[in-house]
Amino acid sequence: MDESFIRENLPNEFWETNNFIKWNYEMEFSCKESGCLEDDYCRCGKIENLQCDEINIFEFSKLIYDKLNRSSKNTKRKIGILNILNNFDYKTINLYFINRLLSINKIWSCNMWTCDIKNGYYGQELGKISIIVHVYDSLISQLVELFSLENLEEKVEYSLKLEYGWLREDLKNKTYEVLKIKKTDLKFPESGHKLKVETKNLDFLKNTDLDIPKGIAIKCGENYKLVDGHHRVTADNKDYITLIIAK
Repeated sequence: MDESFIRENLPNEFWETNNFIKWNYEMEFSCKESGCLEDDYCRCGKIENLQCDEINIFEFSKLIYDKLNRSSKNTKRKIGILNILNNFDYKTINLYFINRLLSINKIWSCNMWTCDIKNGYYGQELGKISIIVHVYDSLISQLVELFSLENLEEKVEYSLKLEYGWLREDLKNKTYEVLKIKKTDLKFPESGHKLKVETKNLDFLKNTDLDIPKGIAIKCGENYKLVDGHHRVTADNKDYITLIIAK
């Protein structure tokens, strides 16, 4: 996928065509001064204290994937071939990495979005919703790079370097596979990070039916050591968990 194709299918205006962002605001009225009481129509409402309550990046991930992989015979044939060549499910893996790019760019943060206020016939209304321009441009270029990488090893290394700036020594020259393992077989590294994660409200990570890996782990004997995905793994309360495993 080239940049022009992705920009055409994901213009910045695309983000306002869905219900994945919930805005909260108050309406201020000056009906007496504005004369609304005289004709029974209120036209004076003004939006105040506009803020974002919720951004569902899981739904955004699915929408982005669907926009970029439309259901044509050629697309289905290409995906089928890639599944065989790379030994992973093309849709699942790319949904995972799209989700990671959205998280890395902090699309879940209200600070990454703008929402215009426009005047309507009956007071002010919410207008155009868009990602701030430099974040949108970064995301587009990263999606171009992501879809140019065809094997799982390249995709893993790209996302980790993008998020952390470097690749751990124990992840270099590894091969990867997607496995569902017992959560009791997963070991967290000894650090204070897990303790901090456990004190946070992770409900926003639980309320999703997006079936993608929860993180990345390294095979260590009979067990697995988690290297990325503490929040997503902690939020998952199932007995079995799907991970990308380095071996």
